Amino acid sequence: MKYLPESPVDWPYLDAFNARILAILNSPQPQDEGGYLAPKLEFFNQEAKELWIQAHNAIESKLKGELFQIRDVASKA
Repeated sequence: MKYLPESPVDWPYLDAFNARILAILNSPQPQDEGGYLAPKLEFFNQEAKELWIQAHNAIESKLKGELFQIRDVASKA
């Protein structure tokens, strides 16, 4: 059985991470007339789309090999 490793004693970027997450959560979010969230849609340009496809294909090709043990996490990447 594998066990999770112990957390590191020092988390040098944890405070910055927490501050950024808090800032995001506290920022006003766009809403529609009914008060529902209305996020702005963003689209990839062609170069970004090609890079996304390359990254996707690279991960997918490794799911049966070197990423097999973490395929659940890797597939979400």
